[in-house]
Amino acid sequence: EATKHTPCDGRLCNNLGIALERLLEYKVASETSSSQTATLMEQLHDRIRSSYQNSIMIHSTCERIGCDVAADYESACLNYGLYLSYQDDFGGAIDVLSRIVHSDDGDTSAADVGNNENGDLDAAAWARQRVIRDAAGLMAFCKKQKRLIYPQ
Repeated sequence: EATKHTPCDGRLCNNLGIALERLLEYKVASETSSSQTATLMEQLHDRIRSSYQNSIMIHSTCERIGCDVAADYESACLNYGLYLSYQDDFGGAIDVLSRIVHSDDGDTSAADVGNNENGDLDAAAWARQRVIRDAAGLMAFCKKQKRLIYPQ
């Protein structure tokens, strides 16, 4: 299993998802409406979803075999959650973000991010906490939007 994928493959899939989102934005801005355009857009959406899902799967696999990929996994979850929220798939975004934001009060998987020898967060720890804070904020937004769309 470890020889099939490496953390680099997961980062590549995450970056591919981001790049495909930019391509989709460009196509939306520059294309006129047609059935061919609609087909192309749907294919891009499918490739974006697949890229993020593959990134998360690869990072999960790498973590299970002992690789330290928490920051990459969290970034992939945040990026996929953002994409889903842009598509107004708030339930899907909540599902993805809940993998790294574990409760409504902001308790997260990065809570154990360590300090350096001076007691300060190092750059990597600070970046991880930022990703988790962003994910928690996005998840709160998605929950609010979902309640507005589907009131109880």
